[in-house]
Amino acid sequence: MEDFLTKDPFNPADDFFGELAGYQPEETKDDDFKPIKGSYVCVVKRLTHNIGMSNTNEPFDFYSLNVQVIETIEGMKGENRYLTKRFQNNLDSIKKLCNALFTAGIPFDNTGVREAFDLSLTNAIDKQMRIRAYVWSPEKTRSGEPIPEDERTPLQMFNVVKEFKGKGKIVSSESIPF
Repeated sequence: MEDFLTKDPFNPADDFFGELAGYQPEETKDDDFKPIKGSYVCVVKRLTHNIGMSNTNEPFDFYSLNVQVIETIEGMKGENRYLTKRFQNNLDSIKKLCNALFTAGIPFDNTGVREAFDLSLTNAIDKQMRIRAYVWSPEKTRSGEPIPEDERTPLQMFNVVKEFKGKGKIVSSESIPF
């Protein structure tokens, strides 16, 4: 068995980069990851407080919950899909984040100190949660302008649930490209 830890990556005998000479790269295809619908068991991969400036110099401040589907209970096949839910940094949205964590049985600091709350979010990593995923297509922009029907983009959404009511069967085995 080859020992990769002691292997010299700059040794010409082990260097495969020479084989790249003349290689014609191929364009990566943008596989269409359609939103999924159904009931899933997930593992929390990240739960972070994101603060910064956007590319357009607009400030942002939100919490992001990233989960990976490990089991499809009902609905479209979703194993290994990653789903994200954002919570704005305001009282109503943070309450929704707390409700999601509580529903999943994940402990968090609720003493009213932001730094303690943010630090406690690491408790969620690698914990399981049950979700119901659905698709939502906004009909209006954030400013209230109507979006023409042919320009509406379906968005992946999900809610954390304590338990599934009536365990069902997979109703669609649409192949998900990944």
